[in-house]
Amino acid sequence: MVKGRNEPLGPEDWIAAGLAALADGGVDAVRVDPLAKSLGVTRGSFYWHFRDRAALLTALLDAWGRQQTDGVIARAEALDLPPADTLRALLGFCFADDGRLERALRAWATQDAAVARTIAAMDERRTAYLSVLLKASGIPQPNADARARLAYRTWLGDYALADRRQGRAIDEDVAELHALLVT
Repeated sequence: MVKGRNEPLGPEDWIAAGLAALADGGVDAVRVDPLAKSLGVTRGSFYWHFRDRAALLTALLDAWGRQQTDGVIARAEALDLPPADTLRALLGFCFADDGRLERALRAWATQDAAVARTIAAMDERRTAYLSVLLKASGIPQPNADARARLAYRTWLGDYALADRRQGRAIDEDVAELHALLVT
């Protein structure tokens, strides 16, 4: 994360460090001084890119949406597979994620109504995309919407499990969920 002495930090470096801090310690861990220390710079570098901590927090929320929604959807679509196979790949990407950032954001949303609204909008966007894939896979509209909501809730609920299964077990569970969704 620390760039060489001749490479100035950009806002993306602060955002990456902020997202890591958020995932590791929640919104209270996103503080200018510890981030500057982790990046090996002074806090003046922060203020070159951001007006204040609130501006960084807004940037973190925007980056989360771009990375964890737009980026994941783009990754799935780039596979150029039939819709049912795209859905299977998307589920695999989602269930393989460790969920630390997602849990931290949802905890933050309990303290901040604006964050809660942003997350609700992302939840709607993600669920709508799942529904589109299900409809394109031959599932009728009302069933596709219901299955999309259930799949999404299953994925989010997986993060609450203290003993999350890894590797092959996740692949088996994703395959079973996929089969339930598309049949």
